[in-house]
Amino acid sequence: MSGRIALALTGAVAVTGLGIWGLARALDDSPAPPPDPPPAVAEPAPEPPPEPDPAEDVAHIRATLYYGAAASDQLVPIRREVPLASAPADQARQVVVAQLRAAPAPLVSLFPESTRVRSVFVTGTGDAFVDLTATAATDHVGGLTAEILTVYSLVNALTSSLPSIRRVQLLIDGREVDSLAGHVDLREPLEPDLTLVAD
Repeated sequence: MSGRIALALTGAVAVTGLGIWGLARALDDSPAPPPDPPPAVAEPAPEPPPEPDPAEDVAHIRATLYYGAAASDQLVPIRREVPLASAPADQARQVVVAQLRAAPAPLVSLFPESTRVRSVFVTGTGDAFVDLTATAATDHVGGLTAEILTVYSLVNALTSSLPSIRRVQLLIDGREVDSLAGHVDLREPLEPDLTLVAD
């Protein structure tokens, strides 16, 4: 009896061993699982487009401004861009503001650096009235030639740049004045004088 049991146990162990060996072989022969995918790399955010330059969006006109030159008694014309304005008086003011800015080297500004524009008025008949601060007169260097060039730098700039303007009268602190520095009569609007302009 014990011999039969031993034989049965031996058979069972053999069958179990074969089953385990077969399972192990099956596991060894099964395809390996796919490798883990690489971690996702975040794409760099696209660079935002450059902000537009506000100055590029502003329309301009080409104005002719007039400056002095060393050892010269003539005006030197320079073409410059100034912002476009809708109303004639506003456009005239833009030209005056540009004329009062510092001259490009080696030219020289004719109005004192302290001069500011207070207001500009343009009539329907083409007369422009330009009101400047008192420093246009009090800080002026004086002298006949310097005064002529100073006054006509502005008169010529407005009449050359804006066809609707025919004459220009300068005011100081809102009032009519006899002259800027004692030589050029400013009691009436002045027409341009292109004989003062260098060729």
